Amino acid sequence: MAYIINDKFTKEEITKDWYMWRDEEIKVDIPEWSEIVNIKDLDIINFDEFILTKVIKDKSWNYYRIIKPEYDFLKKHNLPLPEIHWLDRIKLWFNF
Repeated sequence: MAYIINDKFTKEEITKDWYMWRDEEIKVDIPEWSEIVNIKDLDIINFDEFILTKVIKDKSWNYYRIIKPEYDFLKKHNLPLPEIHWLDRIKLWFNF
């Protein structure tokens, strides 16, 4: 997982310590019935529970969903919808 967060790690560095290395990209299966919405088309401030039924596509073509606990947290603290995939948010935090 470390190389996903920070791509400066090499395959050799990861595997020498017996950590898992994944050569193929992680693929996400999106059910056919899911409605995909672009984050740029959403009102990230004024949103309601309909967002729980949608799959969001960010500007980098990453797909993610908002789950109920996350929705509740965002609403409770009056926060906007996240505009990037959760893994990209983690990468930003590690690379500040």
